Amino acid sequence: MKMKFLTIIIIIFAAMFVAGCNGGAGGTAGGDEGGPAAGADTLSGAAADILQEVMDAAGKALGEADAMPATLTDPITAENAPGMIGLTPDDFVSFVEDAAGAIGALNVMAFQAVVLKCANLQDAELVNGMILVGYDSGKWICVFPEQSLTMVSGSYLLLAVGRMAETDALAEAFTAAAGGNADGPFVFYTGETGGGILDGDFDGDIGFGLEIDPEDFGELEIGDGEFSEGEFDPVG
Repeated sequence: MKMKFLTIIIIIFAAMFVAGCNGGAGGTAGGDEGGPAAGADTLSGAAADILQEVMDAAGKALGEADAMPATLTDPITAENAPGMIGLTPDDFVSFVEDAAGAIGALNVMAFQAVVLKCANLQDAELVNGMILVGYDSGKWICVFPEQSLTMVSGSYLLLAVGRMAETDALAEAFTAAAGGNADGPFVFYTGETGGGILDGDFDGDIGFGLEIDPEDFGELEIGDGEFSEGEFDPVG
């Protein structure tokens, strides 16, 4: 009974939030005259393929001067869904059909991008409300994202967390991949700090009044790049 009540509350919250954002200047709703019908899927395929397409497009839009961070595959399961996307295991099993995610290569980089596939628009909007309520944008502890947002297109959902330039680029790429048939962005977190020690501007401040010398890191190879003196330089 308690879970049913909570679900009802989340549905009401999601409906109010989505309606408010769609009515604002930042909202882009599908289903305009001449466009796809409301709730229609203009995206198709596996969540991992759509995420890769969106990440690639966002990276090209940002360019080399403001590149997307190095990322690792971020498997999302019912067991880790509470920490990864703010859903309970039961809700993940009930409403999510497919999931794919990428997270910053190191925990000192507040970045995450996720694409979820639900059964239909109604389920996607419900999951969107659950994320808006349950996602923890402060889970990196020592660093914080500049922005956390979601987008919904038919039965697909995008979660983007990171620097504002990154999340905005991901939202635009997701909308483009959906042929403009996307609702959002639903920005549910903004912070004054972001990035982390790999954002190219690390000054030694790691929060909590503590500081370290970037040169103490020496030279560390991670994934496809090098981290040296507080900067991350991609290889290739």
